[in-house]
Amino acid sequence: MEMIDLRRLVRRIPLAADRALTELVNDLRTAENMTATRRRRTGFKGLVDQISGADRRRGLETDESVARVQGHLFSWAQDLSKHARFTDLYLGLVATNIEELQNRVAYAESTAYQSRGEIRELAGLVASFIDQADRRFAEVDRKIAVLDQRLNSHAVVLETHSELLAMHGLLIDAQKKGLLVLDRRVMEAGLRQDAWEDMDLAVSRWRHQGTYAGLPWTIQVPLLAREIAAGHTGLYEFVTGRQDWRERLADHVLGDARTRQARTDLEWDGKRSVRRLVERTIELLDGSEDGQIVAEVMGIGLPGDLRPPHRPVSYALARGLELSARDPRTSPKEMAQRAVDETRAGCGYLPDSLTQEEFVRKVIEEQADAARRARADLRRRAPMTTKENRDG
Repeated sequence: MEMIDLRRLVRRIPLAADRALTELVNDLRTAENMTATRRRRTGFKGLVDQISGADRRRGLETDESVARVQGHLFSWAQDLSKHARFTDLYLGLVATNIEELQNRVAYAESTAYQSRGEIRELAGLVASFIDQADRRFAEVDRKIAVLDQRLNSHAVVLETHSELLAMHGLLIDAQKKGLLVLDRRVMEAGLRQDAWEDMDLAVSRWRHQGTYAGLPWTIQVPLLAREIAAGHTGLYEFVTGRQDWRERLADHVLGDARTRQARTDLEWDGKRSVRRLVERTIELLDGSEDGQIVAEVMGIGLPGDLRPPHRPVSYALARGLELSARDPRTSPKEMAQRAVDETRAGCGYLPDSLTQEEFVRKVIEEQADAARRARADLRRRAPMTTKENRDG
């Protein structure tokens, strides 16, 4: 494949920055197995190979030379950070994986010693990305913890008061609790404002600045929803539990002129077969590398701990594009059927057909739920990252 112009790609598909960063970490994590396989490398794997020169040396790699290869990747990632915005969700996933990788490498044999320094360098680089992106996830955790600690401390103090001061203490407690509730509301209001601004900016770029241009409408909608759910808007839902942004995004999409045009282009009068939607999506990207890139941006090819969990409709579309990119000679109809069958076998309930409005609301719900699940898993996996490391 030709060298990807990642800066241009990120302007068109913002989540490509997240995918490129996770591919870098995934490539580092599996680097010691590079001599065991010579599989075909495409999309972002090919990009990592081209940047590092790994493709020319794959048959000769050793543990020592892997460390040198990674040096090229770090320089590339640092340059990318000047031109792209990473979402807080993917930064969290990457940071947690690097921390786990550091722990594993710490116990490796001497041949892994050189790689350890490169992993530390990447950990520092990701930390700088998090600072640049104003990662609200950690800040919200800290504020909630401080509020809880203040409440607990105040309760302990109240228990030590004498009976003569009991009534006075209760009045002070009520006042302080009222202030803490107000603090929480102010914090949530700030999150809500960031969430709305983040979503409005993403929708504006989609409508007026060429984001997702040239891709089928059936791909633009889940990518837009995934981008928004992985950013401040999804964080707002995770912290507050409020899902009002989903309805607002659905209204934006359903009211857009491209949605009305897609209804005509896809002959979407009433319900439309999901298999046919996948087939038509494959047809529209026939002969283009966009299909493989989109599939990878939607999580195909990454391990589960480096992406949000797959969801049925979005996965069927992504899987269909990946299958078609692998074997372009097979008919789109056959590939679409395989994708639908695989989705039903391993990814949960997939409806037979959807109206256009049902499709929009379904993929928004899928991406929002997947991001919320990933954040919950991340919080369970990374207590050191979100609390102790922040304080130290």
